[in-house]
Amino acid sequence: MRQWVLDYFDCRNIRLINVKKDRHGDEIYSGKIICDNKTFFIRRRIPIFIEKEFSQYIKIKGLYEAIPPTYWKASGNDWIRHMRLEHLRMLTDAINSVNSNNALSILILGCGWGWEVWALRLIMNKLMKRKKYRVIGIDLAYRPLKKAKKFAFVLNEENADFIVSAAEKLPFKRGMFDIVIGLFGVLDHSRFYPILFREVSRVIKSRGLFVFTVLNKFALDWFLKIVTSPRLFLKTIKKAGDPFTRVTIPLKKGGAVRIPTHYYQINEILRFLKSNHFRIVKKYGIFSILHMNFKRHRFEKHHEVLSRIERKLFTVFPFNLLGRYLGILAIKI
Repeated sequence: MRQWVLDYFDCRNIRLINVKKDRHGDEIYSGKIICDNKTFFIRRRIPIFIEKEFSQYIKIKGLYEAIPPTYWKASGNDWIRHMRLEHLRMLTDAINSVNSNNALSILILGCGWGWEVWALRLIMNKLMKRKKYRVIGIDLAYRPLKKAKKFAFVLNEENADFIVSAAEKLPFKRGMFDIVIGLFGVLDHSRFYPILFREVSRVIKSRGLFVFTVLNKFALDWFLKIVTSPRLFLKTIKKAGDPFTRVTIPLKKGGAVRIPTHYYQINEILRFLKSNHFRIVKKYGIFSILHMNFKRHRFEKHHEVLSRIERKLFTVFPFNLLGRYLGILAIKI
């Protein structure tokens, strides 16, 4: 753990005990963080900041631990690469929309092995070399954060650090971050998603930006599927009122995990944002023209054409409302 992370924690009194530095001497390898009357542990350079009274609700943590840390790498799947290119555009828009000359503080929710961190590094190096920034990535699962720390060491990335934490109970002070990022899953798989929106509003600065994606309940490709499948249509009608369904994610070495998932309506997103003092700046539709199919790996010719068309139109109405994922860039007002 890097020493500067301590400045972000929401503690009136904070101290470290039983500290051991790593062999390179620039990070805290293990120890305890005493935050007011609560004790948290540092394990192999990663703080475990989950409160005991909250952890009983986080059953999904074990499911995330079962997924390989770099499961969603774009190098092995053209559909994931397509999605990540659109995520990169969203992050670039967010960075370009920040109205501040000061060093940026950025929080990534559900960062896993840190794709967003490395994407931000690329954006900053390309667009804003003069801009200083710091990034904190949080995730419920410890395993992918270990991978993220290894990448950070190899890249000599001193501006990023990682914490085990729940997005619904962030350990940070009020108004600490210029940008909060929640891409690809964190808002979909939270059982307490209304609380998550409130927590983001609490830790983000005035005029700060929230850039995120959610699964769309009214995606174009899903409509096309249920129109051609009476059985799927009836199942969709039956489950329409349920706040959660279960998405099955197959594992590469066999087996699968089933993760509770919430699909959003655009009016629902607008309601959550408005009640937490956000205004939408931009909307994005991911997998609106190109249908999502992570089970396949390589594009055929027509997929390549659809991918190029979508990347030109994914901010244009109505395509920005018809994607399997809805992307949102919102500002705190």
